[in-house]
Amino acid sequence: MAADAQPVARLLNRPSGFILVATLWLLVLLTLAASYLAAWTTEATADAWREQQAWQASLEIHGTQAAVLYLLGTRRLNVAGLARDWAEQEPINMDEFGGMSLAPTGNDLALDDRPYRGLGEAVFSIQDEGGLVGLTRPDHTQVGQLLGLLGVPAEQRGPLIAKLEDYADVDDLTRLNGAEARQYEEHQLPAPPNRELLTSWETRTVLDWSDYPGLWRQQRLPRLTTARLMGLPNPNTAPLLNLQTITGVEAETANRIVAGRPYLSLAALNFAIGVILPVDELSFRFLSLSYLRLTLSHPAWPGRREVRIRFTPLQKPQPWWIDYVLDLPVDDAPDLPDPTPVASPVFATAPAVSLKPPR
Repeated sequence: MAADAQPVARLLNRPSGFILVATLWLLVLLTLAASYLAAWTTEATADAWREQQAWQASLEIHGTQAAVLYLLGTRRLNVAGLARDWAEQEPINMDEFGGMSLAPTGNDLALDDRPYRGLGEAVFSIQDEGGLVGLTRPDHTQVGQLLGLLGVPAEQRGPLIAKLEDYADVDDLTRLNGAEARQYEEHQLPAPPNRELLTSWETRTVLDWSDYPGLWRQQRLPRLTTARLMGLPNPNTAPLLNLQTITGVEAETANRIVAGRPYLSLAALNFAIGVILPVDELSFRFLSLSYLRLTLSHPAWPGRREVRIRFTPLQKPQPWWIDYVLDLPVDDAPDLPDPTPVASPVFATAPAVSLKPPR
């Protein structure tokens, strides 16, 4: 073995052997450097592509919001929604009942939270808050019915409503089954602010409300409610579950109400659904309120944007007021797929910008 090793040692000791080894090591280092550079280039390209997508998404989201706000300030509201064609109506006289009229134009933008395509790949929907269930000074029967539809047992609905009322009233007196600062402290939670809700999302901070997953699956409770004081939901804009909080309306009747929209009066509603609802004509509103919720989303946007708008055509200098903007996460695993957005009458002629990823 020693004799065999000597020629090898002599070979390595020669200058040519050293150069060969050095060359091999240099090639290895160059290969590693090239691999690192290629990986860095790929990652940098991917980052730049994601930034470009995010920029494009932001542009389409903001453009869609601006277009919808413009329509709210320049078009009439009617029982079918928001009229979109200027040619089909006279200019708004700001002294006329907030720029509202009854008759639909046949080409209206619905205000029942249905999704529309916006600029590019943006998607938007508008919800009349008159179709939602109010959580300020809540009607126990109506809110209790909604909680039941969302899976809350009957014996727990009253205590939840009592805690909601204690959370929002101005005193520190505790209702039966309610909760004030001491109960929140026992659960290591921040004390209630004793003021009205700012948004319906705030109900998740009310004691015990976060314990019922059915309220928050697909963000259902915040999507079906409003922080405002409300009466019966608007039959022209209310979601299916909210319609079922009306006395005499069950699931089948609610579906018939949605299918027959829009309605001008309670008599027309009763005739269309074949049921005489045991409610007072004055309890219903068929026109949208001046409070609207605009929801915006985009495939490249990390979540969903919610904008609460007050439509104020009689006020100057602006015809609308934005109460808040919330950027909300999208649910990880919703029970049902999101409905496919319909072609938007607002952006029917807007070109879609499609970005292709780098190769």
